[in-house]
Amino acid sequence: MQEHDKNHDLDELDRLLAVAAAPNVPVNAALMDRVLADASAVQARQAKPLPAPASQVPLWTRITDVLGGWQCVSALTASVCVGLVVGFSAPDTVSAFIPGLVDGTLDTEFGDGAFYGADLLGEDDA
Repeated sequence: MQEHDKNHDLDELDRLLAVAAAPNVPVNAALMDRVLADASAVQARQAKPLPAPASQVPLWTRITDVLGGWQCVSALTASVCVGLVVGFSAPDTVSAFIPGLVDGTLDTEFGDGAFYGADLLGEDDA
């Protein structure tokens, strides 16, 4: 850029800043009233009615929705019941369902060697 163009740009900038720094001219009260009335009318047209308050959703419905619906709650309930039954039942009761696991007499063949339930429990074959 040439020196003359730089000075011209700076002079115009100085002029714009001087206009912006000039004291504010008071606005006519009648003009301000008309502007505010127009703004109120526009706001009234654009205002949306408030939505009706949602009915109170029961607690169990909200919990069911959070967990994924009644199918997931049913599966979770069944799993909890089975876990409680297995957790609180005595080893004798569990051995009635799976004979040979607790007392070490469970025999199954895998490949070339025998597999014993006592190995699972960490007992020696002595």
